[in-house]
Amino acid sequence: MRNFMLSLVVLALFAPNAYASKAADAPVSDATIHELLMSTNMRGVLDQAAGQTLNAEQQALLEEMGTKMASVMKDALNWESLEPLFVSIYRRTFTQGEVDGMLKFYKTPAGKAVITKLPAVMQNTMGIMQDHMKDLIPRLQQIGRDYAEKVRAARAPEASAEPTNP
Repeated sequence: MRNFMLSLVVLALFAPNAYASKAADAPVSDATIHELLMSTNMRGVLDQAAGQTLNAEQQALLEEMGTKMASVMKDALNWESLEPLFVSIYRRTFTQGEVDGMLKFYKTPAGKAVITKLPAVMQNTMGIMQDHMKDLIPRLQQIGRDYAEKVRAARAPEASAEPTNP
């Protein structure tokens, strides 16, 4: 049972992060883990699974699934498969003159500094945005709940109205 629960936790944490960029390899915070566990209803999953145990074959299948999922993600997110996508995006977004200018800039000391330091900038930005969103998400969720209730209330008169016969 302990292995089953551990596998569920690992699967819940692994699946959404399997494709994260190397710039996001910072140590994960306890608050983020708790938020993820709540978002994935891990308590409910564990409560539901509490009466169930996995046999050795089921455990092996679960581990095999995790391995195959990781392999698929690794294969899909390699440079050889992503490079054509980047080329297409850059081609649609930039002109030849803009690309030439970027090439010239990135060969300068300042450009090389940008290349070297941009992953840290992105990592710090993601951290700040996560903190910012942490405060924003509950407010957005409340708006969604409020309007879902308003929609239900607006439908209530329709549902309770007597059908008219022509």
